[in-house]
Amino acid sequence: MNKFLKRNVLGMPMICALCILGVLLICTLVGSFIDFDINVALYNKTVIGDHFATYGSIISYCLYPAAGMCLFKAFKKKGGNYSFLAWVLLVISVFLAVYYSDNYNGSKLRAVLGDFTGVWFVNILIWILIYSWVPVVCYFIIDDSHPERLIAVGATILIAGVASDCFNSWFKALSSRPRYNYLRTLPDPRAAFKNWWEWNPYYASTLKDTSMQDNFRSWPSINMTIATIACMYPLFVANVKKSNKIAVYVAFALSCAYVILYGYNRIHLGKHFLTDVSFGVLFTYLTYALVDQGFELSFKKLKTKK
Repeated sequence: MNKFLKRNVLGMPMICALCILGVLLICTLVGSFIDFDINVALYNKTVIGDHFATYGSIISYCLYPAAGMCLFKAFKKKGGNYSFLAWVLLVISVFLAVYYSDNYNGSKLRAVLGDFTGVWFVNILIWILIYSWVPVVCYFIIDDSHPERLIAVGATILIAGVASDCFNSWFKALSSRPRYNYLRTLPDPRAAFKNWWEWNPYYASTLKDTSMQDNFRSWPSINMTIATIACMYPLFVANVKKSNKIAVYVAFALSCAYVILYGYNRIHLGKHFLTDVSFGVLFTYLTYALVDQGFELSFKKLKTKK
């Protein structure tokens, strides 16, 4: 038991992971009874909150190109035939950050830019400019003395990030739970409210009015899937040159604060309920933790064989 607790998960001691899972389970339990009442008490849509929901995700998505540079430096270190793979993975990592940012928040950025010919190109160019500086900075700060460790960090961010997004998007389609900000437009919001376990699979996709479909995609929160990517910052910081335990713990504290603030903002805007938020974080965090531990065990077996 003592050996189990001493294991690291996502760059932090196991006890930190257990505390996070405990908080998420408590939030799920509480939300299962008073989800609707929490939203009634906290709802107050603001412009600042809306902008944070749109552009706050950049903090998380910066980890994709950072992961690409981890892989780039690791494979470059190995040399030989790995050079081409290094470049391919770096380009893919930047593409993922641009793609997801445009997919989830591109419409809002286009609304800001206005309606003119070529707006889509300017939109994409802005996302590319936002993320292209990340691998440049990471190139100089990442410690490549342990290539295998960098491969594990980079691969975990990319694999778990894409996987958790797919999983949660599928659950959202299965649930088709109405959002709170939509319920507020109805004569009797509470009567139309559904608990997270009352699934109505693929109901949203059957609506002929496509503008209505998003109103029935509340559980779980994809935005919290995005925010939870930030939980990889401690593991990334641990592989920065001249890093120490204090820096890793500071990264952990900041990432937790960011996720909590993002979660509160989703409820505050009426986009999600507490259980939407807690499940979004739970599914994503578990995916990252499992992939991280999978790489950890694989490298231990390789060392044992050697």
